[in-house]
Amino acid sequence: MVKIKLVLDSNEYVFYFDNKTEDMQRLLALNNVEIFLNDLIFREVIRNLRKDLVIDFINLIKSPKFNVSWDNIPEEVIEKYKKLELKKGDIIIASFCDSIGADCLISENRHFLKSNEIRSFKIVNLKKFLERVK
Repeated sequence: MVKIKLVLDSNEYVFYFDNKTEDMQRLLALNNVEIFLNDLIFREVIRNLRKDLVIDFINLIKSPKFNVSWDNIPEEVIEKYKKLELKKGDIIIASFCDSIGADCLISENRHFLKSNEIRSFKIVNLKKFLERVK
């Protein structure tokens, strides 16, 4: 079975822990996905989660389905996304997706979702991703 490499934008984790969304539970139940996150996404989630939910997030990403990367992103990849005039944090997230060979970034961020210039990976919201993997 071919695994789909996903990166979830930090907002997906925050929405999930605030609301226990059914869509995220469906995503987590899929056997054919690997979920990647980097230090920026990790820090954004920690900063935006209620303090009583931080341990739940840390326990979630300890699952074998998750891969946490602390590696530096190559500067030439970051420069590629700077040229697209993304916001500062979005540059790093897009660069991370590119550098790990992600198949898809799942985000509710309208700036990402409207971007037509990113070709290295797909960008969809969670509902659209789940519709496609049915």
